[in-house]
Amino acid sequence: MDKDLIKAIAQEIVSDTIFNNYQIYVVIIAISVISAAITSLVSSYYKKRGEDLATKANQQDIVAHLEVTTEAAEKVKAVVAKELQEQLGHKVLLREKLEAIFSHTFELELWLEKSRTEAFKKISPDINDSPLSKIEMYQAIYFCEVSEELKDLQGAYYPVLTFVLKIAMGQTGVEKSEVDEFTEVHTPFLGSLQNFRAALLQKYSPQAGL
Repeated sequence: MDKDLIKAIAQEIVSDTIFNNYQIYVVIIAISVISAAITSLVSSYYKKRGEDLATKANQQDIVAHLEVTTEAAEKVKAVVAKELQEQLGHKVLLREKLEAIFSHTFELELWLEKSRTEAFKKISPDINDSPLSKIEMYQAIYFCEVSEELKDLQGAYYPVLTFVLKIAMGQTGVEKSEVDEFTEVHTPFLGSLQNFRAALLQKYSPQAGL
């Protein structure tokens, strides 16, 4: 209730006039009470309304943030998945080629032994059938880091091939025994072949997932 109104009523009470006009004051007091109640209700309503709007706005902000975060996470996930797939594909390919070049190194060893056996029958080997050409191709395309080891292998291979050709032409065993001549060229070849295989494994096994 308004302070001035209360003061006026008090004065009326003192002057004994309120009792003559009490109905008017009852109405005034009732209106004041109702007005205060309405003001309180309206204030509470707008406060609640403001809180609801703030909560709704916060929820909208949260939803929008989650949408942006989810979209970013999906993009990162897609990029990572693609990279993993590429890495996996690279590993699978490298492993296949590593197995292939290893297989050709054993084929080379067997081919030289077979050529030496046939050379005793005066049959010269067909150099074009040598697995060395396949080893050279795989090394040039997929295994560039073992170029020096390949050079050593080539340097040890050709003396063995030359020896085999000499057997086919009957030119061995002149200055040394055939066994000694073979040992002199074959032992370095085997060493270079082992070094080539070891270098392949050392430099490419992790990349191939071995």
